[in-house]
Amino acid sequence: MIKRTVQSKRKPRRGAAVVEFAICVPFLILIFVGAVDYCRIYYGALTVSNASRNAGYEAFDPNSGYTSPYYDASGMTKTCQNAVDGDCTNLGSAGKVTLTYSQTGNPNTDGNPQYATVSSNYKFNTISNYPGLPVASELNRIIVVRIAPSTN
Repeated sequence: MIKRTVQSKRKPRRGAAVVEFAICVPFLILIFVGAVDYCRIYYGALTVSNASRNAGYEAFDPNSGYTSPYYDASGMTKTCQNAVDGDCTNLGSAGKVTLTYSQTGNPNTDGNPQYATVSSNYKFNTISNYPGLPVASELNRIIVVRIAPSTN
């Protein structure tokens, strides 16, 4: 068996991989940070939705009262805010979820059912500034529930 050695006439390309890596790293970091921000805003939207739903559940059942871990004797607005705060503890101190609560209808006077509207608002801030994209955005969720008749 004859062994042939082939010699290349090309010059060695020392450092080419390092230069290519140095060119690609900023783009890879940008993609990674963008993916992290996308995951954070998606998680924040899910958390605010679940917190609003939980507050709507507290507003739905006026009979839960003392059995609810979020109950506050000062009123339903404070009870709903406690429910939202209880669900949003992991969003961090960067933004606080604010809540507005309102009721419509009075079954005692006009015979129409009562509805409660729970609106949650969370200000989300990105990790870094991207050109052309907003640094802060608002996550809003509105839940409308029919209030169950009181059994008292």
